[in-house]
Amino acid sequence: MPTTDIVVPNLRSNKWSRSWKKFFNEMVYLRGYVSLYPNYDHFVSLSTNHLEAGEHVPANINHEKQRQYFLPLMQEPEVANQHPGTELGVKLLDLPLSNLPSWTDLPVLDLWGDISSLEKLRNMGLDRRINMSVCQPDEMEANALEYLCPPRETMRSEDSLRVLHASSNKEDDLDLMQG
Repeated sequence: MPTTDIVVPNLRSNKWSRSWKKFFNEMVYLRGYVSLYPNYDHFVSLSTNHLEAGEHVPANINHEKQRQYFLPLMQEPEVANQHPGTELGVKLLDLPLSNLPSWTDLPVLDLWGDISSLEKLRNMGLDRRINMSVCQPDEMEANALEYLCPPRETMRSEDSLRVLHASSNKEDDLDLMQG
């Protein structure tokens, strides 16, 4: 399938031909993945956006427009009290019972911000994978943890680890983290 084909309908990232986020959104949709993104009073956040000039951010973006994308970060109480303006909203230890709500109590939103469910997201992704893939449905099931923790039988032997370590000392190695 060409990388220019639309995998997920009606997504803004479909127009970003050189953006990693297009492919990330496709993977999220096809696999029914979700992420935890809490919102707090006064738009205090655990993270904020980083705008860099590129395909979907113009080089001449003005300061006011750029400020719309930045959110105040949640602070620990002793830090929040030292910096004017950060004392608004939630502090890390102010969460109910100093903890996040149960996973099952949180709303599930799809890529368009509409209320959904984990089952509906999985089924939508599976239907699309069946429609566009030559693989059988049972061959398409994947576990996200496999990306982080391979099964024991695929673990590298000590010899292959030595080869990997020896080759990583070269100055001309590829940086696999480059996008």
